[in-house]
Amino acid sequence: MENIYWNPPLLSFDIERHGGTVNGSSRADLHVWVVDMNSLEASCSTGRRRQLTPMSRRLDVKQLAIEISILILDGTKDDRLKWESESKVKILISKIISDDGVGQTVSGRRKRFRKEVERNIEEHHWKSSQSNVFEKIESSI
Repeated sequence: MENIYWNPPLLSFDIERHGGTVNGSSRADLHVWVVDMNSLEASCSTGRRRQLTPMSRRLDVKQLAIEISILILDGTKDDRLKWESESKVKILISKIISDDGVGQTVSGRRKRFRKEVERNIEEHHWKSSQSNVFEKIESSI
């Protein structure tokens, strides 16, 4: 409990809840309680949050996507790519965006990265065939 305030007959206080941290969140929910000591009724409001640990550093996935896109278009061998054929490549995503960090952050970064790669290479007749797998398609022109 914190921010305890007595204004008869109302007693109010805040409680910091850490339920989200179980799933990797770096924030706690703040619940504000007000208890009417005459009627013995209580109410709780939520909506505020407190940052408990520093947020992950921002990551420019566009620059990473450009770098990987160039490697794919050039057919370059790289430890972040697994070439299954000359026209099919799997991006080894964990070598580009590590698993370290909050799950939702990692997932979001990887999703934005894949979209950027796809956007960069689609005009060169490459398309996504599976998650992190891209294939060159034959041009019908």
